[in-house]
Amino acid sequence: MFIVRNNALSVPDINECGFPNPVCFGNNIRCFNKIGTYECICTDPELVVVNNNCVRKYDAPCSKTEQVFNDNVSNWKTKKITIILMMMMMMMMMI
Repeated sequence: MFIVRNNALSVPDINECGFPNPVCFGNNIRCFNKIGTYECICTDPELVVVNNNCVRKYDAPCSKTEQVFNDNVSNWKTKKITIILMMMMMMMMMI
């Protein structure tokens, strides 16, 4: 179906998140309709979207698991830097 607006043809957006055929599945997931597409987002931060379903981060395929690993390494580096700075400050206070 085409709609004429301002002498141009346009196609109405389809709400992929609507019923009767939702595209995101499960209890901990929300669907957000966007122009020309949609996005499934897990409501539980311990879950990630895989094939429009929410799964535990550690049960996800490698690409998601690698991201979780990278996040953990990044957090560890931040903590390590904080500890080093605290130790340096303590040493300076002793002088």
